[in-house]
Amino acid sequence: MSPPMTEEYFGFRQAPFSLTPDPSFAFAAESHERALRVILHGLSRHEGLMVITGDIGCGKTTLCRRLLPMLPARSFLSLVLNPFLTADDLLKQVLEDFGLVSSEDLRRGPLMRASCHELARTLHEFLKSLEQIDGTAIIIVDESQNPPLKTLEQIRLLSNFETNTRKLLQIVLVGQRNLEPILELEELRQLNQRVSRRCRIEPLKDSELPAYINHRLEAAMPPGERPQVRFSAGAVKTISGLSRGVPRIVNLLCDRALEIGYAHGATDIDRRLALSAAKDLEMPVATTVRFGPAIRPVMGATAAAAAVILGVGVWSFAARGEQGPMVQSIPAESKPPLQLEPALGSGPPTVAAVPASAMTTTAPTPAAAETAPAPATLEIGPTYELTVASFATPDRATTVASGLVANGHPARVAVSNSGKWHMVIVGPYTSEPEAQDARRTLEQAGFASIRIARVP
Repeated sequence: MSPPMTEEYFGFRQAPFSLTPDPSFAFAAESHERALRVILHGLSRHEGLMVITGDIGCGKTTLCRRLLPMLPARSFLSLVLNPFLTADDLLKQVLEDFGLVSSEDLRRGPLMRASCHELARTLHEFLKSLEQIDGTAIIIVDESQNPPLKTLEQIRLLSNFETNTRKLLQIVLVGQRNLEPILELEELRQLNQRVSRRCRIEPLKDSELPAYINHRLEAAMPPGERPQVRFSAGAVKTISGLSRGVPRIVNLLCDRALEIGYAHGATDIDRRLALSAAKDLEMPVATTVRFGPAIRPVMGATAAAAAVILGVGVWSFAARGEQGPMVQSIPAESKPPLQLEPALGSGPPTVAAVPASAMTTTAPTPAAAETAPAPATLEIGPTYELTVASFATPDRATTVASGLVANGHPARVAVSNSGKWHMVIVGPYTSEPEAQDARRTLEQAGFASIRIARVP
C-alpha cells in the first residue's frame, strides 16, 4: 500500500484504501447490508446452517468482522480462517476457540491423540450445558469453498447437534461463488439440505462507488476533519470500469492513484491519474468487445473483420488528445460457476456439442459491412487457447461456457482425449500476450489454475 508520506501529505491518520478487513472502514453497500440482516435474523432464530457467497474481493471477510460485535450476548465464537483443516483439526480448533482446551493440551496433553468421536463428544457436552445460561455457540468458516469433503461432512454432523426445540450450534459458511455448485454435489446433498439461509454479496453498483470512495477518505481522516483530496467524476467512472465494482480492486486503484497524486503534488485525483494507477498495477486498460446486434465494435473495420474471422475476443484501446485513453466498460451480466477440478487435458481436445445459439459470434450487420473497407488478407499462424475449468459432467461445463460467452469471451466445451473430462476452452487468441491478458481477466473473475496452450 502507499508509503507513510502519502498519508501525511493528504492529512490521513491511516491509509484509506488498505486491503485489511478493518470494520471501521466498512461501507453499507446494499448487498452487504442485506446479507448482514439475513445472517443476524437467522442467528436470532437459532437456525443451524447459513451460507454467504460472493466473488473474490467483494468483502466477505470484512462482513464477517462486522458481524462479530453484533452477535447475541453470551455467544461463544469460533472463527475458522484456515479452510484446509482436516475434520479432527477443525474440531480441535473449535474446542480451543470455545475455551474448552488449551493449545498445550492439543499439542502434548491427553487430547493430542484423541479420536474424532471423543472430540465431538466433548463439544456436544459443552453445547448442552449452554442451555442453562441461554448461551449460543457459533462457528464461522471463511473460504468455505476449499475444505476437504470429509471436513464439510464433519460440519454437517456438527449441524445435527440439537435439542427438541433449538439448534445447539450455529454454523455460517462463507465462500466464493464456486461454493454454490460444490454444495450441489451428490456427496454433499445432506449438507446442502440443511442450509436455512443463503445470501450473496455482489460487487458495488456504479451508483455506490462515489459514496464508497468518499466514505473511506473520510474514515481515514482525524475526527472532525474533512478530506484534503477528491476523486473527480472521470476518475470514479474509470475506476468503476476497471474494477467492475470489486472493492479490493477499487482499493488497489485508489491507493495507487493517491500515491501517484502525491508524487505529482496533486490534490485532485482525475481520470488521468486513475489510468496511470492501472498502468502501474499492470492492469489491462481495455474492454472485451462483444459482437452482436445491440453492440457495435469500437475499433477499425479491418480489425473488426479479423476478429470475426478468428472468433477472438478483442481488447480495444482508443485515444483522445492529451487526455489519455478512453475506457468503455461493458457490465458483466452474470458470473459463471467456478471450477471444482484443476484444468486438465493434453494434446488437441475433441470438441463437444454446445448449443450454437450460445456459442456463435455474430458478425457485423450488412449495413456496416457495406461502408467498411474490405478486410485485409490474414495469414493465420499459431494461436493460443486457455483451459479454464474441467468437469466430470457435460452439463456443468456447458453452463460455465455459456456464462463466459454471455460475458464476451469466446468459449466452448471440449472433451479430453481420455473422454473423462469436459473442459471449458476460451480462445483462440492470435498472440501469447493477448492470451495472458485474457487469463488475468478470468482470474479476476474468480477462475484459477488456468492453462495456456499453443495450438499450431
